[in-house]
Amino acid sequence: MDINKQEGEGRIQVQIRIRPTEEENSCISATETQIILPKTGNSYTYDHIHAATASQQEVYEKVRPIISQFLRGINGTILAYGQTNSGKTHTILGTPEQPGLIRQSATDIFAFINSETRKQFRLTATFIELYNEIIFDLINTNNKPQLRENFTSFFISGADEIEINSEDELLNLIEIGNKNIHFRETIMNQHSSRSHALFRLNIEINNTKDLLSDKKLVATLFFVDLAGSERFSLISSNIQSEKEGSNINKSLLTFRKVVQALSLQQLKQQKMIIKKVGKNESGKGKDEKCKDVKILYDSIDSCLTSDEKVKDFEEDTKDHMFHTEKANQQ
Repeated sequence: MDINKQEGEGRIQVQIRIRPTEEENSCISATETQIILPKTGNSYTYDHIHAATASQQEVYEKVRPIISQFLRGINGTILAYGQTNSGKTHTILGTPEQPGLIRQSATDIFAFINSETRKQFRLTATFIELYNEIIFDLINTNNKPQLRENFTSFFISGADEIEINSEDELLNLIEIGNKNIHFRETIMNQHSSRSHALFRLNIEINNTKDLLSDKKLVATLFFVDLAGSERFSLISSNIQSEKEGSNINKSLLTFRKVVQALSLQQLKQQKMIIKKVGKNESGKGKDEKCKDVKILYDSIDSCLTSDEKVKDFEEDTKDHMFHTEKANQQ
């Protein structure tokens, strides 16, 4: 893996993945960068569109530069967003037979670390979920993580941060955490995630020739699997399911409002707050959204619209939130 590759540095990218459908006639047409809805005539342009035939490896190759930059001390975020049952978790996690983005990233990360003799690496991981507006530690369910704020940023305290020394250890951590994620059968999805899951990798990089120096590169890589949106009429009548669905939809609505506020360059004070959050989570780094599309007309139009708006604030991200540069040396 060439970690010096500069492709796509410095701005948010939005990619669409079209989920395969058993229906013979698709309700969309797509090129490598544009989706068209023939029924409405609406069209949407993105950085890349993965066809329904795209493999897990092909999808990973398009976000691989983020992993390369992480190993150079550059922050990054890979975020999956879309309606329920559109294949987000499959894209992010996958299976041993069809590894997703995290599994393939683990292979690349440790292949590089094991081949690099001039530097010393320390890799740690945290795996949490946001379920019904409460933060849970997926590695140690006895913990009670809390969202806190200091003078410069927001952060989560009280979640285990595990040191990782091999690809197998990383994948084992994923398996442990995945078993603790809240799932429930819904009308639209037999195995629906009812929470937002966030897997965070932190890396420290030291030059082996100068181990006594206090200078080191540090970077953070986020994999975010957002719960899918659902129409309220399609959520189970079970009270707990309704509560889960309501909280999921409210948080996704907030996410869309942030996107709209940024793209329209609204209130300066609001922008400053968003920049602070963005700087903490993905600042001085790179952001990528890998969105999965299930071909359903009742929701695809609104989902595509919100993702297309992300591209509208490219200039802001270059100047403030996601400008790609080396992480601060400490």
